[in-house]
Amino acid sequence: MSNAEAQSIVAAIRRLPALGTVRLLLVGPSEPDTLCELLAAGLDAYGCVSDPDVATAAALLAPDRILTGDAGALPCPDRSFDLIIIATGTIAETTRLERAALLHEAARVSRRRVWLSLPRPCSRDMWEEEALDAGLRRDLQALAIAPINVDSYAGE
Repeated sequence: MSNAEAQSIVAAIRRLPALGTVRLLLVGPSEPDTLCELLAAGLDAYGCVSDPDVATAAALLAPDRILTGDAGALPCPDRSFDLIIIATGTIAETTRLERAALLHEAARVSRRRVWLSLPRPCSRDMWEEEALDAGLRRDLQALAIAPINVDSYAGE
């Protein structure tokens, strides 16, 4: 996720109605700078990465904001974040089974919304089907606000 994408996500979050303070989890950031951008914007942001080298680098930049673990088994209690953002690379490099686990976990730990930062080009129909299978539902209100390459879903 680039600096410009991080800034567009920050702008979109600020346009979400009646959300107040947003506690968000960025799943799979390949660059620690993305998390730092979100923190610099004043967001209560955390990152979850599975790569130990990325986790170490991120922890240096954002102490106490990095969770190390598998995205298919997030190390978080149920409904612990308002918004889960799944980074592009996390989705692009997974099998269907891994994506199903990832989407189920995102639905489990989200209180409100899950945003998928989709690779380009992508089959939105495929992501839609997999997100719905994971128990998420379309979040049309947030979808109108979300950046162009982000699909928005809500938990149950």
